[in-house]
Amino acid sequence: MAASTSKLPKLRRQKEKGRADRAFVMLDDCKVWCGRWGTEEAQQRYDRAIAEWLAAGRRRAVQAAEQVTVTVLVDRFLTHADRHYVHSDGTPTSKHSDYRQTIKPLLALYADLPATEFSPRCLRAVRQRMVTAGLARNTINQRIRLIRHIFKWAAAWELVCPDVPAALAMVEGLQMHRSDAPETEPVTPVADELLNAALPHLTPTLQAMVRLQRVTGMRPDEVCSMMGGEVDVSGEVWEYRPKSHKTAWRSRTRTVFIGPEGQKALRPYMKTDPTAPIFSPRQSERERREAMRSARKTPASCGNGPGDNCQATPRRQAAARWTTQSYGRAIQYACDSAFPPPADLQRRRVPTTGRKAERWETRTEWHDRLRSEKRLDELKRWQKDHRWAPNQLRHAYATEVRQKHGLEAAQVLLGHARADVTQLYAERDVDRARQVARQVG
Repeated sequence: MAASTSKLPKLRRQKEKGRADRAFVMLDDCKVWCGRWGTEEAQQRYDRAIAEWLAAGRRRAVQAAEQVTVTVLVDRFLTHADRHYVHSDGTPTSKHSDYRQTIKPLLALYADLPATEFSPRCLRAVRQRMVTAGLARNTINQRIRLIRHIFKWAAAWELVCPDVPAALAMVEGLQMHRSDAPETEPVTPVADELLNAALPHLTPTLQAMVRLQRVTGMRPDEVCSMMGGEVDVSGEVWEYRPKSHKTAWRSRTRTVFIGPEGQKALRPYMKTDPTAPIFSPRQSERERREAMRSARKTPASCGNGPGDNCQATPRRQAAARWTTQSYGRAIQYACDSAFPPPADLQRRRVPTTGRKAERWETRTEWHDRLRSEKRLDELKRWQKDHRWAPNQLRHAYATEVRQKHGLEAAQVLLGHARADVTQLYAERDVDRARQVARQVG
């Protein structure tokens, strides 16, 4: 919402003996002179200064004689990012956090460097720091592109000369198997045996989310942010139109079609409040506690009963809505419960000096012990082979639709603007290719 004119800095008058009074305006604790007081020229200069100040996000335009360091440049860009990279509800997008992570190695090396002196050599040094930190090649190339964009934005706002982003554009991205950066493995569809094994270890709310995502192919953030008012249930096939989605900033609409199986999973969680999230972490936490209470071996009349010797409300309250991170972590915990590692890689009980003789070691102690035994990599390999992520449900749906109904149908249902993007999600039908090869050649 635009600021009211009453909050704008006013044109002031400075009286001087023996000279004509001058007009000025205070912008960021600096005087911007506007000429002779009371003249039309002073008013025009004031209007121009205020317009530039508002366009720059209520910041004074940097003069050519001033020294703009990389820190100042990044600070100006983050102010812009706080307003630009947000969803319709005001929450920051994933791109906002990407920029926050990207600037860390940049400021660690060149915080005090004048921005005009940031050269391709400096950009390669920042990239090498990312390689040393163990980031994957695709991640490094993406973050280098973000740094280039920061300096391109700075050139548009005259914080640096256009030659700086033009020179940075000459730095090519890291190529596959031609650098020390590790390669990322492609995302594959989740196997049915892994999916079915993890489902019993999820709460009913999470089971409904997983089943819904598997039969609709929606993105993890779309299933986490579903609200009743965004689902049209008037037709035989329900239509979910999220207000906030990945390509909303391109003015594209997204429609998720929900068939009978998806409706079966979604119907018990539909709420009367159209603005409330359909799937709630608080409800999932209540379901988890009720399952633990029903599975307890000690009778309710013995030991600690519900509400006895415990806080009425948990110390850590569940969030109001799911995030892609919390959704993914819940699935990882279910996978670990479905496929526990070998006994010698599991957490152990350690002695304690408290009331109890033993306690379970914390996750940090567990990892430190395996690291000292040089077996931490073995645990990670086990977890990698038996875990799956929510995005793999989308890949499984895309592969199934492409095999049965073709690439065009998969493109429409996944909400892609181009078919080449759909090919990254939908695995090719290798069995069909084998049959054709057997008949032809």
